[in-house]
Amino acid sequence: MEFEPQLPPSVRCKKSFAISDVQMKSQLLDYLGMNIETEKIATSFIQRVLTLSGIKLGVLYNPHYWSWENKRSPGVYKYRGGLKVYHDPKLDAKAVDLSKRPGRIAATGDWRFVGASDYWFGPAIFEVFPREHLLAFKQALSIQELPNGIIHLQLLHLDEYWSDDSQARIRALREHLEIDRLEGEYRKALRDLWEQRHGKSKKSN
Repeated sequence: MEFEPQLPPSVRCKKSFAISDVQMKSQLLDYLGMNIETEKIATSFIQRVLTLSGIKLGVLYNPHYWSWENKRSPGVYKYRGGLKVYHDPKLDAKAVDLSKRPGRIAATGDWRFVGASDYWFGPAIFEVFPREHLLAFKQALSIQELPNGIIHLQLLHLDEYWSDDSQARIRALREHLEIDRLEGEYRKALRDLWEQRHGKSKKSN
């Protein structure tokens, strides 16, 4: 892919673990994240955390890959071939179009979607997606329902994240979960709330 960063092996194998929807002193944190050395640590940890009330999602991802999926400033790219650049009126600056990147971050309410190798869906997320819908996804390397009710979906091998096959898997999961629709509904709800409190903005979104 044209935006694949050229990373040394030490970065390519780097892994992080994140939990979405963490409440702390009345402030919602997008992620409670930590670096890990082995996937076994993440598996054990997340299965414990996701049994807590309200926790929806945990992911295993590479923070450098995540960063490059979401780079909007054209100035950070050494090679710009294939990049679609437009003028963002909100930033009043040029920005890279990320709409074709399936692993880009999406705010969907009190949890976030990101491109990752593994996803653990906690019981709280079944309020958003029926359990049967998650289990019906066909493009995963593996998907299983754990004894504690958590669904573990291994989507890809993390060191193969930028391959065409892995990107296609991320896109398929994004479409299966209708992430873009959920994000659109969430952003509209935020705009409506803002307008209720402050009146309509001069600039149309």
